[in-house]
Amino acid sequence: MEDSEIGDYKAPALIIQKETVRAILHPISRSAPGVTGIVDFYVMPAYDDIARLFFYDDAWHLHHMSPGSPDVGPHRRDQPLSRETFRAVLEAMIRNAARSLRMDREDQVDRAGPYVDATRPRPAAP
Repeated sequence: MEDSEIGDYKAPALIIQKETVRAILHPISRSAPGVTGIVDFYVMPAYDDIARLFFYDDAWHLHHMSPGSPDVGPHRRDQPLSRETFRAVLEAMIRNAARSLRMDREDQVDRAGPYVDATRPRPAAP
């Protein structure tokens, strides 16, 4: 990562697996206005439902907006980071990813037309 104050540095990411779902904690920046650390948290490979961790007031805070929800400004929806808030956000992201996957599959079926089972004989033409 690049930082104008301290120069280039490395910050490791952390991959988390829960059952068949993988999520990643991905460092974004050492500092930004009002915070001293930013980390993105998302389910892989979707990347469309991102939570963000901020370090300010001597503690980590978790900010998660479900896809489609309105943005209410910086830090208004932040929650103190705890096992419970982390677990709740991970579960919400898993539900959102499953819902998105179902919608993608339904859309593919709609575009492909009716399903044809190639293993079953076709009815004879009249």
